[in-house]
Amino acid sequence: IGVSKQVGGQISIDLSDYQKTEIGEIQINARAFATDNEFRNRAVKNRILLTDQFEFITFKPTAVSGLPAAVELGQPFKFEISGDLTIIGQTKPVTFQAEVTAVSENEISGYASASVLYKDFGIFIPEVPSVTGVDDDVLLEIQFTAVALP
Repeated sequence: IGVSKQVGGQISIDLSDYQKTEIGEIQINARAFATDNEFRNRAVKNRILLTDQFEFITFKPTAVSGLPAAVELGQPFKFEISGDLTIIGQTKPVTFQAEVTAVSENEISGYASASVLYKDFGIFIPEVPSVTGVDDDVLLEIQFTAVALP
């Protein structure tokens, strides 16, 4: 399990019609990715995600589907975000399943996830003796809060 808190993006919401929501490109700083082990962190950054050459992982949304026209504050709703995910220069289509709650008229919070095959992105994970291997499927998760700009 690895985490990066250096994630950025923008979302535009029309409070009178949530179906008009637009999501901008999301960038994750791969150099900030960290696990619970410094040796693993170096391997991920230097040998797997090649962060000297590819600092950012990007997701460019191409479609948002299943949004309701209106939402009730405090009530979660589900929808899908499809787009192009780029990791180490390889781009593949990915669909995230999202669940979001309108906390107020100025704030939303939510969670989105998608499963990908790391090999689809040309990622090579070296096998190391006495170290547990990595599943082919990788679960990508993002937990977020978006606040309206003043």
